[in-house]
Amino acid sequence: MVAMKIKQLVMIPAFALLISCGGESDVSKTPEPHVWQDQVDALEKAKDVENMILDSAAQQRQAIENQ
Repeated sequence: MVAMKIKQLVMIPAFALLISCGGESDVSKTPEPHVWQDQVDALEKAKDVENMILDSAAQQRQAIENQ
């Protein structure tokens, strides 16, 4: 019986603390760019260029096969 009361005395404030601290997130906050953002942007651009080259090569192969 005493152990149950002690458990309640510890758990109730712990839950109250978790609930009160949990609501601080700001959804409207924009994420800050990270240190490597320039490199990430360059890699994405390079992937786009690679896809364009691969598409162009596929079109050329198709044109050669149709001749």
